[in-house]
Amino acid sequence: MMMALDHALLDVLVCPIDKRGLLYGVAALAIKALSGILVRHQSAAALLIGVLESPYLYALAGCLAVAMLLFQAALQAGRASIVVPVSNVTGSVYFIVAGTWLFHEHLPASPGRLALRLAGIALAALVLIALGRQEGGAGVAVPDPALAGGPLADQLAEVRR
Repeated sequence: MMMALDHALLDVLVCPIDKRGLLYGVAALAIKALSGILVRHQSAAALLIGVLESPYLYALAGCLAVAMLLFQAALQAGRASIVVPVSNVTGSVYFIVAGTWLFHEHLPASPGRLALRLAGIALAALVLIALGRQEGGAGVAVPDPALAGGPLADQLAEVRR
C-alpha cells in the first residue's frame, strides 16, 4: 500500500508530462488567440460578441480551472519548491514551442538570438532534471514514524482521500 501511495504522489508531483504546466500552456495559447480578436474588431459591441463567440474563451476558462485544481492538489501533496518550477517551466516551454507552430511565428533569423532561445529551453530542461534528482525523492513527503499507526494517522489518511 505504501509503495502505491508513493508512486501516486510522485505521479501528482513530477510526472513525465506535467499536466498542470500543459494546461497553463494551453491557457496561454488561448489568451494569445483571444488577443487576435482584439485586432479584428473595432467597436466595443463587436469585440464583446467576438470574444463571447470564440471557443478560446471557454478553453481558457476550462484549462485554468482544471490546472488550478491540479496545482492545488500537488501543492498539498508535496513541496512547492518542486511543484512550482516544474509547472512554470512546462507551461512556458509548451507555450513557446506550440505557439510558434500554431501562430506561424518564425524562429529568430539571427544565430545569436536563436542560440539564446535554444539555450534558455535547454537550461530550463536541466533545471527540471536537477530538481528531479534532489534528495528526498523529488518532493515526496516522508511520513513521520511517530504518527504511523495512530489515530492521527488514520484521520490524516481520511483527509487526503
